[in-house]
Amino acid sequence: IARRQRQMCIRDRDGDRQYLTGLRVAGKHIVIALDTSTSMLDETIVNILIKRNKSKKEIKESPKWQRAIKTVEWIGAQLPLDSEFQVFGFNEQASSLTNTTNGKWIAMEDGLVLNEAVQKIKEIVPSGGTSLENLVREITSLSPLPDNVYLITDGLPTLTHLTARSALVTGRKRIEYFRDAISRLPKQIPINIILFPIEGDPMATAEFWNLARITNGALISPSRDWP
Repeated sequence: IARRQRQMCIRDRDGDRQYLTGLRVAGKHIVIALDTSTSMLDETIVNILIKRNKSKKEIKESPKWQRAIKTVEWIGAQLPLDSEFQVFGFNEQASSLTNTTNGKWIAMEDGLVLNEAVQKIKEIVPSGGTSLENLVREITSLSPLPDNVYLITDGLPTLTHLTARSALVTGRKRIEYFRDAISRLPKQIPINIILFPIEGDPMATAEFWNLARITNGALISPSRDWP
């Protein structure tokens, strides 16, 4: 693990590129949010289109998606034992991946519920577009509000809670959807982004870096062999 962690890249609050020995997971109320949209299948548009038409088994075995699942497991393994957590999945909709009602914090305790959430993730077939706004609605419905959010995603949203799915969403629209969604976030919640970049979304890194900066969070773009 140490070897892999040294390869993680992060931009700190001043925008400087640094290498970490690890991502700090801390807080009393922690959210792990996983992008489950189609784009989580690969880094290129062509390969995404190819993979989405494969069998469910082959789709779930896509390397990028497996890395995302391992990232959830890695963050989960770092959760403080006295913390409470929620795990959300989001594509066109957002919902809890635990067996409890949305809006309820779960005590870490022995980690049984977290393990169940991870098993549920492993059965997900990534599909659809991405609405960050719907995820923000779930996060802000929690009481008390989280003191850390760990967001695993690969790019800017393609939908709001109102827009219909479209074959083409311009880069300008994606930025508009993103900025509208994050404007609904209370500024005191640190947002930590684990970004798996995708081609055709050149503004994603800059926009997510700014989100991390203004919330005192972190932006990480892991190497291919992490975690």
